[in-house]
Amino acid sequence: GSCYFPSRVQQMFPEDLLLVEMDVDSYLGMPLRDSSGKSTGILVVMDDKPMEEISIAQQVVDVFAARAGAELGRREAELAMKQSEEQYRLVYENMAQGVFYQGADGRVLDVNTAALGMFGLTYDEMMSLDPETSEWDALREDGSVFPAEELPSTLAMTTGQEVRDVTLGLFNYQINQYVWMNVNAIPQFRSGEERAFQVFVTMHDITRRRSFEHNYHTLFREMLDGFALHEIICDESGNPVDYRFLDINPAFENLTGLKADDLRNHTVLEVMPGTEKHWIETYGKVALTGEPCLFENYSEALDKHFQVTAFRPASMQFA
Repeated sequence: GSCYFPSRVQQMFPEDLLLVEMDVDSYLGMPLRDSSGKSTGILVVMDDKPMEEISIAQQVVDVFAARAGAELGRREAELAMKQSEEQYRLVYENMAQGVFYQGADGRVLDVNTAALGMFGLTYDEMMSLDPETSEWDALREDGSVFPAEELPSTLAMTTGQEVRDVTLGLFNYQINQYVWMNVNAIPQFRSGEERAFQVFVTMHDITRRRSFEHNYHTLFREMLDGFALHEIICDESGNPVDYRFLDINPAFENLTGLKADDLRNHTVLEVMPGTEKHWIETYGKVALTGEPCLFENYSEALDKHFQVTAFRPASMQFA
């Protein structure tokens, strides 16, 4: 509501030294409220003589209070929005993931620092790319050219559907070589519109991981030791009763005479029903406890002696 004291404020509040110093005789106060009705302050009118026509003065002050409250609310909203945008920009610019927005016409609308590093371009170069003449130099995983119309951002824009976890090689113009990305593209729509007006694209650099994977597969293929990855199979009581082949390398094929295509996703008892129980028990202990083992043993099924090292790379597995 409102409050006012038409005269002799000093007599009513003699302890208020400010009123005495300002020689206040009359006082009128109106609350300031924003558009939601929340109180944001108070508008005060003071005079050194008694106010006349209190009701008129109240109406006038009430109008000014309404205007001032709305303006304060607007400014607070603007400040909150500005702070939110600054926080968003801070996170956006310091993300490890590359992020950029692409408009319906193919032009880049905004891009963060990480994405610029992945493209090997400056901000101005990225923003000035002409979609009519500029094409992303990208490769598929098999090394073939990634068609522009099948790039995640293009597909997301044309189909209106999210495109997730696409792996592609992107040429970096700063280091003059391809870097490998995991890319997601999400179309964004305005309220009431069915066609996307922009696409939000995120890129995660997987070059190092891909290099490690490549080195692992090279070692896997070229190593002289036979290597096999298995999944242990247990009965209802948790006792190992069989194991399944997940992957084997060429050396394993050469040492055992077994072929990868005949083993993958099959169990050892399906492939070699005569497999001795102690092999399953030994490997089961490794898979269940994580304790590695090194031993020499004879396989009746293969009629060969083997020196075996077994370890657990993941839960319920052994290699």
